[in-house]
Amino acid sequence: MNDDDRDDYRRGPGPTTATKPAANQPPPKPEPLPQHLTPTAIAACPDCDNHGYCGTTVCDHQDHQTAAKRGMAAIRAQMGWKAPERTTT
Repeated sequence: MNDDDRDDYRRGPGPTTATKPAANQPPPKPEPLPQHLTPTAIAACPDCDNHGYCGTTVCDHQDHQTAAKRGMAAIRAQMGWKAPERTTT
């Protein structure tokens, strides 16, 4: 292998027609945002910040409290646990 061959090997394959838009074709349209990432959904959600995150997690703009309470009630019933006492301060 000579030096020219090594340079070609290091550079890798050149651009293909699949990566270049055709000269007579308009550029492809960008993919639409998923519904949960639209600015309208983010602005309407009381749980997430201005970027659509709840802490470090992407917000799905769903209130999961009802499902969580139902799930914990099922676990308590199965395990025979009592519901925690509510304290007021």
